[in-house]
Amino acid sequence: MLDDIPADERLTTRRRRWVDALLVGASAYLFAASAMFGIGPLVLAIPVLLLGLVMPLVRWLGRDRGLAGALALVPPELADSHRAVRAAASLPGVVDPARLNRTADDSLLEVAALLGGRPPRGAAQRRFVAARVAAMADTAADLEQRRGAWVAACDEVEALVPATPLQEPSETRSGPLVGVLVVLLFPLFLGWDLLRALACGLVALGDGLALRLRTTGRLVVQLGSGAIGLVRRARTAWTGACDEVVAAVREAHHRISSARLRVRLRLRRARRGLPGVPLG
Repeated sequence: MLDDIPADERLTTRRRRWVDALLVGASAYLFAASAMFGIGPLVLAIPVLLLGLVMPLVRWLGRDRGLAGALALVPPELADSHRAVRAAASLPGVVDPARLNRTADDSLLEVAALLGGRPPRGAAQRRFVAARVAAMADTAADLEQRRGAWVAACDEVEALVPATPLQEPSETRSGPLVGVLVVLLFPLFLGWDLLRALACGLVALGDGLALRLRTTGRLVVQLGSGAIGLVRRARTAWTGACDEVVAAVREAHHRISSARLRVRLRLRRARRGLPGVPLG
């Protein structure tokens, strides 16, 4: 139940970091298997490891962004939910508001690093953002409700209203029929819960893989465009340097030719002025 989850943990319940741990563990298994089965598992281990490390890298890069700049890089609904959480954390009666603010900030910075100011693309990214918006909205609403309960409890304590006698709980019905139904229905309920957990896990795994593949592709494209831009700038700098060198060589050649011509003219004038020196 979400009501039993602490407010700061509720913000992290949908991060699905277990997908990263699963991918890293699978890559470690493939690395170990490559020692026995050759290079085949090793070829699969490297991309699986990259998929497992891409989201931690995104979270690490998100920490370098300032909070004010990150608010401009996320969808407006997420920014509003983040402000609502921080406003609710400042209410009286909230336990450890600093930790709650740090958790909300980390979630916001993670989305800012993932999207980079772009709108969510693809179903996985939209569900990723929607999950954090819902978690922050639920957390803010829960904190406001707890604040109201805390104020009401303080008012009751101050009023010193005499407590009404509690009613004794009714006895639970028991009998052989109830025992038989429990024995018969328990495997069905257990199987249903396991089936729902498996379905939710598969959907979460699919979303996690799609999100990591898209993020990896975006990072690869950004690295490729950055490398191409660097090559272009290096080529432009190299061309400019070559042009400067060629211009300097031409200028040096021109100066040397001018100096040689001046020396020859002076020598010719000196020969004309000396007696006994044939001309020409």
